[in-house]
Amino acid sequence: MNQDRKLLLLVQCDDAEFAIACSDIVEVLPMIDLALPDNASPAITGTMNYHGSDVAIADFSEWMTGIKSARLLSTRIILLRSGVDKHCRVGIIAELATRTLTVPASAFSGYDTVPPNRYSKLKVTIDDRRLQLIDTESIFETIHRTIE
Repeated sequence: MNQDRKLLLLVQCDDAEFAIACSDIVEVLPMIDLALPDNASPAITGTMNYHGSDVAIADFSEWMTGIKSARLLSTRIILLRSGVDKHCRVGIIAELATRTLTVPASAFSGYDTVPPNRYSKLKVTIDDRRLQLIDTESIFETIHRTIE
């Protein structure tokens, strides 16, 4: 892919549109029943086995709105890789995670004021659409802080 363009996976949370850089994604999986360890933090929805390793999964909608993601055909588990440790994985549950969008580097910008939430440090503007780019390292920090 051209270096000045980025492929994004689009997800929905309430009325807001979010995007995740596909370079941060290991795999997008259909929603499955998750195991819930006895000592699980309330921030963790459950865990799943991914190629022999337990992976902590959080519900992005629940983090953002307090309401769990709807179990729709378009609700997915998105496995993320850390930019710091490529072998470290966590997952988020997200609704309407079925579309991608390729955007030019010029579409990315910071917020003029404080970002709308702690998981979005950049925005993507395409025509009249404004997407919040999910900062995957913030996701990792939140999950790892709750399981340590």
